[in-house]
Amino acid sequence: MSTPVYEALANSSVSWECASCGMPQFSTSLFNSFAVNTSNTFSTLTSNCSDDGTTTLPSPGPPMASSSPTHQASRRGHSVEKRKMRILTVNFQSARNKKEEISNLIDSSDPDIILGTETWLNSKFQNAELFPSNYELIRKDRIDGYGGVLIALKKDIIFERLHLDLDVEAIFIKISLARKASLIAGVLYRPPSSTPKYMEDLCQSIEDLHRQYFNSVCWIEGDLNLPDIDWETQSSSGNQNPLPVKQRFLTMVQDCDLQQIVSFPTRQNNCLDLFLTNRPTLLNKCVALPGISDHDIVLVESSAAANRSRPVKRKVFLWKHADMESLREDCLAFQQAFTDQFDRTSPVQAMWDNFKNSLLHLMEKHVPSKMTSTRFSQPWITRSLKQLTRRKKRCFDRAKASNTPEDYTKYLAVKKQTRKACRDAYHKYVEDIVSPDSTTNPKRFWSFINSKRCDSSGVAPLKSTDGSTYQDSASKCNILNSQFSSVFTRAGLVESSTDVAQQKRRHYPKTFFKAGIWIMESNGRGVGEG
Repeated sequence: MSTPVYEALANSSVSWECASCGMPQFSTSLFNSFAVNTSNTFSTLTSNCSDDGTTTLPSPGPPMASSSPTHQASRRGHSVEKRKMRILTVNFQSARNKKEEISNLIDSSDPDIILGTETWLNSKFQNAELFPSNYELIRKDRIDGYGGVLIALKKDIIFERLHLDLDVEAIFIKISLARKASLIAGVLYRPPSSTPKYMEDLCQSIEDLHRQYFNSVCWIEGDLNLPDIDWETQSSSGNQNPLPVKQRFLTMVQDCDLQQIVSFPTRQNNCLDLFLTNRPTLLNKCVALPGISDHDIVLVESSAAANRSRPVKRKVFLWKHADMESLREDCLAFQQAFTDQFDRTSPVQAMWDNFKNSLLHLMEKHVPSKMTSTRFSQPWITRSLKQLTRRKKRCFDRAKASNTPEDYTKYLAVKKQTRKACRDAYHKYVEDIVSPDSTTNPKRFWSFINSKRCDSSGVAPLKSTDGSTYQDSASKCNILNSQFSSVFTRAGLVESSTDVAQQKRRHYPKTFFKAGIWIMESNGRGVGEG
């Protein structure tokens, strides 16, 4: 239950039962009635008694062995911690115009999940144009080009998208946690001009997911445009929105056992960007960061650990630094040895194995190599830009702490300067690729162009017959196998012997080129002219 409800019940004499475990309310009198007298009527077996009658026994010291092993520090001198998840809630107000700021935000905060509202995107914009390649992007755009929500998370996080029956601006995903647990993460947006029916559909979608995934951890972020709700008392404190809209949302929060943890304003003096969860003890931090619009960014850190796929490293040969002269000499020696060892009667498999192993050995010997790195960096983010970003963060913290117009004006000036520096650094990086480096190093130019043209996501998420969308490889393989087995039958794959015999007796004409003429031989006649 939420903290306000618990405090209200704790200070009253009302009897209640826990909604999760069904246990009744206990009081201290219940435990006092079952108290057991533990006094000892016999005298002590030793003479180690003090003047007041108490017995003092010598300490036995630490046990020689125990079932619980003692904690040992790591060899590097610090304990090993599980990787915490960092979540950003961002109100973009046009993500298409702030691509450089989004990349700078990711570089400075390194979030695992980004929950965004008011993206203002449409189908013309590819995911690769907005976010770096190490993030998976899930979007729901509005037709008119405004509003819209998205979830961006690192590609090594294992998840699947959950589909809603109602048409609302919301996205929900299911993330796999340790010990077969699951996390439901979602993002919502309610336009200020929406009707009470829209709020009803939005709350109904959350309640349906709550019933379906009752035991899962739940994180819901959203800009509901409800500034007139006092979250400390969970009551309405203004008239900016209709009362049925606010009451319906508060009822849903209480019924789903959710708690709103953002306790500071995110836009001027209003708390618009909300973060709801049913397990607040898993959240370690909730602070504000400088925003990229007129909304502040909310950073949440959690101790929940998501299951991640292991990165696949590849060996890359550096042919620019290869010893080509020695490689040519060894290849000629291998050619002579190969022709001396094998002839036309030699087994094909033995020749292929010798050929392949010899070439791989020569590459390892004369061509240096390296393993691909899983680290991702933005090459256009310079040291001066990082320093300016940290300066903006300090000005933001000072303005939040003092709440004075002077500090807030200074913060806005530094924010504007940082935005311009981001765009200038990115444009300079692109200009260096296009000219004059495009002629001397065309691979760098076309690699940049191809990364922005389309989304490279491999096999797209597939929807099964039950309506769920799956992201992991095993589920996608099973879906494809089921589809192929449903359209191809065993009878259709087997041909009769008569059909095979007729196919063998067919005569296919031969064609060849001679003296500028394409000649086709069919029944002894030649046709066609080039």
